[in-house]
Amino acid sequence: MTRLHELNFFIKLGVAFIIMLAAWFAPDWRFGVTLALVCLVLLWGLRVPGLRGYIKGAALLTGMVMVSWMINLWLKVFQRRRPCLSRRRWPPGW
Repeated sequence: MTRLHELNFFIKLGVAFIIMLAAWFAPDWRFGVTLALVCLVLLWGLRVPGLRGYIKGAALLTGMVMVSWMINLWLKVFQRRRPCLSRRRWPPGW
């Protein structure tokens, strides 16, 4: 068991919160990608057990979020292209 495992849960949670804030306040997507890569290298350097499982889970979660965004945007476009059923005419701006 490493010293990282013995560290208080709330300290780890605070560090994760600070990293999350840095990602939210990132001015550009390139900064977010760099931050993610630095975090992955740090976890690899600390020899976190089961890192492969964490990466698979993060990739699955990211893929699911991206698919849900695409479906949501597609439904919004599809909804705007249909005529208003109550007035039998196109909505304003079309």
